[in-house]
Amino acid sequence: MSRILFLQCYRRGPSAAPRPRFDMSIGVMASILREAGHESRLHAVTASDLAALLHAFDAFAPDAVFVSIDGTAVDLARRALTELGHRKSLPIYAGGAYAT
Repeated sequence: MSRILFLQCYRRGPSAAPRPRFDMSIGVMASILREAGHESRLHAVTASDLAALLHAFDAFAPDAVFVSIDGTAVDLARRALTELGHRKSLPIYAGGAYAT
């Protein structure tokens, strides 16, 4: 059994809704993984909560990370993944509209 941490990176703006639009691909992948006996968690990443991300990462101790990158948060995703890379060497998979 593996532990997968899903990250949804997005920016909050003055006209943005208080919650991001949920990336349905995360829900589909989490469901498939759960059916196969794996455990997963979702953490939303915004510019203001990198410390919360590191806490969630340490508390869950994932075996892999999947990040869904919103077009407005490519730099935020890069910073978040750099921070995680300093903590532990593990597979990181990127998806979303601007994964590359």
